[in-house]
Amino acid sequence: MYLFYFEQMTLTDIGAVLEMAIGMVKSTLHRARATLAQLASEQTES
Repeated sequence: MYLFYFEQMTLTDIGAVLEMAIGMVKSTLHRARATLAQLASEQTES
């Protein structure tokens, strides 16, 4: 998430740096966003 949002790298660039396929980069970002949303939801419920 850091590379995408803070460094503003493209999915292609992230894949090259991490030696991952673009599809894997997309799925990893998706899972990270879902985890972050879940953590934020748990914080607001407390």
